[in-house]
Amino acid sequence: MSRSEGSVQSKNEQGLIRGAIILFLLAVCIVGGGVFAVTHHVVKTEDDGYKMYFKEGMSLKNYYLDLTGLDVIDLCEHRELVRAMEKEEDLGLLPYGTIFTQASLFGVSADTLLDKFQKIADMKAEASVAQKSMAEKAQEIGENVSVKAGEISEGVSGKVDEYSKILKQKKEKLEDWLKEMKADE
Repeated sequence: MSRSEGSVQSKNEQGLIRGAIILFLLAVCIVGGGVFAVTHHVVKTEDDGYKMYFKEGMSLKNYYLDLTGLDVIDLCEHRELVRAMEKEEDLGLLPYGTIFTQASLFGVSADTLLDKFQKIADMKAEASVAQKSMAEKAQEIGENVSVKAGEISEGVSGKVDEYSKILKQKKEKLEDWLKEMKADE
């Protein structure tokens, strides 16, 4: 084996080693990111930017959440995150966080508040369904009234035409009778 063949083989081995190291580091980053995503919540808040909280279990649910556009009803879908923020005493970072903070001062847990908010959301949904049902009924009644009004209008119109003909005939008879009276004089 010549010196040039040895240096080519050495360069190939070095390239393979570098490739393996890069591949290993890439795999570590991917696996590490995956483990981080299943064990942490990353939250964007209005005041503090980004914060991290440990999850209660391992899941990909809620690995990132932007709190800036949420309302209290939306938080009902993110109970695990709210509990994690409650453990860290960061409830003030939630939308309407003062409500959660003040309630915790009186011993009311965030879960209890979320239950109340969920009941409100359910009542709003039920009211919306009832309102939609009432609107459909009102439209149906309006259509029935329109149909009945049309039928009545047609009936009245027919009677008016009938009475107009009768009056016209009576008028003609009266005019004929008056002509006969004048002719007799």
